[in-house]
Amino acid sequence: MSGVQVAQGAVLRSFLASPASVIEARRIVEATALKWGCTPDTAHSAALLISEMVTNALTAAPYERLDLRVFRVAGGLALELWDPSPDLPVPRVPDFEAPGVFDPDADDPGGWGLGIIGSLAETSGCRPERGGKVVYAVLRTP
Repeated sequence: MSGVQVAQGAVLRSFLASPASVIEARRIVEATALKWGCTPDTAHSAALLISEMVTNALTAAPYERLDLRVFRVAGGLALELWDPSPDLPVPRVPDFEAPGVFDPDADDPGGWGLGIIGSLAETSGCRPERGGKVVYAVLRTP
């Protein structure tokens, strides 16, 4: 995890939006959560959340810079991911729930990301920032 910056209880990391960045972000978030005393379940949930965020950012801004920020809030763990696309994420109906027949060979399977984030996070959302957007989520910690 070289290159990770810690400042005032926050972990900050920038990387290129690529398929490998999904794994990198998961590792950073999960390791940080465990280091800060979160339960393994919370750390796993945080890793899943950031996976969805980075996957969505990869779709919105492929091979562009992403900025990850992980920090503690009262009673929880906050995750923020900035990408340069100003387009806010739009919830979709998961493929298997869409009208018609489910096609496992579809070019763009998905539709789960924002639903997963919303179901795991205490609070989540998106805000414009620096010409792009920040997608954020807060997990409550025991």
